[in-house]
Amino acid sequence: MKKTLVALAVLAASGASMAQVTMNGTFAFGFVETSTGKASATGTTVKSSGLGVQTSDVTLNVKEDLGGGMGLSLSYGFGGLDRSGESTSQPYATGSNGPVTGRNGSATLTTPVGAFTYGSNKIADYLNAMAGLGMNIDDMSDTRGLNLLAPRARRDFVQYDAPIGAFRVSLAHLESANDLGINDGSQGLNGGSAQRINVVGLTYGAKGLNLNGQYLSYDNNWTPRGGALIDGNIDNVVRFGGNYNFGMAKVGAAMQIADYMGSRKDTQTMLTVAVPLGAIDLAASYAMRKVEDSLAANTNGDRDGYLLYAAYNMSKRTALKFQYSDVKSAVAAGQENSTTMYGIISHKF
Repeated sequence: MKKTLVALAVLAASGASMAQVTMNGTFAFGFVETSTGKASATGTTVKSSGLGVQTSDVTLNVKEDLGGGMGLSLSYGFGGLDRSGESTSQPYATGSNGPVTGRNGSATLTTPVGAFTYGSNKIADYLNAMAGLGMNIDDMSDTRGLNLLAPRARRDFVQYDAPIGAFRVSLAHLESANDLGINDGSQGLNGGSAQRINVVGLTYGAKGLNLNGQYLSYDNNWTPRGGALIDGNIDNVVRFGGNYNFGMAKVGAAMQIADYMGSRKDTQTMLTVAVPLGAIDLAASYAMRKVEDSLAANTNGDRDGYLLYAAYNMSKRTALKFQYSDVKSAVAAGQENSTTMYGIISHKF
């Protein structure tokens, strides 16, 4: 539930102009146990566990009616309001008593011809966004570095969305990963090797059905080189997915195919089912990753993993959440699966 505050400032000279501010956030505390499987026959398995803050964030949302069918919506996120240091490595801690830091932030200008959004976000993983159904504590792209699927990155971006009936056309430009700040993303701070992305997307939504398709074109490409760059970098990505609410259950599926400048091809797929049972939510996800034609050692092959999720909703805002994931994150000989188990109490306001 959002607690609404009314802005006190009124523009006296130009007439009635009032902004509405809402605040929402999440605080989650619990226990996590992780086993990172060895990546080779001679490697070691690393296990860790303990109590701590899993999430502490607050978002301020501002809306202003500009008149003439236009409006402005702003979102300011920040985290680390506790003493856990959770904010030092979003979303996980590496220290204690860390500083409060910024999280996702964006501004959307709504006009009669569509919406223009700009900001700095940790971009959601596509497969989990389309097929994960928003129920899992952590998606399998971001489960404490196991990365069965593609990792997420922070990017400055600008996007245009135009609704056309039940469809929405989207055009976006994302600057280089983690090179945040004005004047940093054109070539990037990573020695000019960082890539920007141009995205074209189409979304359909009606009567419980949501479908989406996207094409991503990467710039600053380089052809295969030696060492870590033996496959070159990403040239383009095609991805599509959707979900449908049957009432008694919600199912989702998504796929993305990344083509590199060399011959490498990386295909990722996810299937998810979620079932509400009164105050209890149950969900399961299965994900696969297939790498083909890479010239790098221990890269080609199949990886997979699954995630089991359960939540007991004590109220609309407070829930007990449990999650277990088992992920094969490498294809090296002797490699073991990595697992993560969560037990968390979460409160949203």
